[in-house]
Amino acid sequence: MPNIVALVRLSKINDYIPLSILCLPGNEKKYVIDCLDSNSISSVGGYVDQFEEGFSTYSGFKYAVTVTNGTAALHLNLLALNIDEGNEVFVPSATFTASADAIRYTGADPENLGGVSFFL
Repeated sequence: MPNIVALVRLSKINDYIPLSILCLPGNEKKYVIDCLDSNSISSVGGYVDQFEEGFSTYSGFKYAVTVTNGTAALHLNLLALNIDEGNEVFVPSATFTASADAIRYTGADPENLGGVSFFL
């Protein structure tokens, strides 16, 4: 993998400096191409099943469930805790709106801990 410090030192001020340098030393490219070729790039498919089974085994839990994003993960956790209409859920004053959105999806009300509402 290239040394990022060396790349920055060699760069001129107007040159493009990448945010990160891609490092795929294994079969990642092959797997991505396989997903594209098999139209298996959503939240279901062989790779998702394989990951869930492997993570379940690794973690020692009977089941593992993947979700498409953090908002969905928060929503599922709130549902598992039986959070619904009439409940209040505290959120930090500086947070992404997804935190409050997941709470609202259940019918509960997000309550700001910091006094001033500040959703990013």
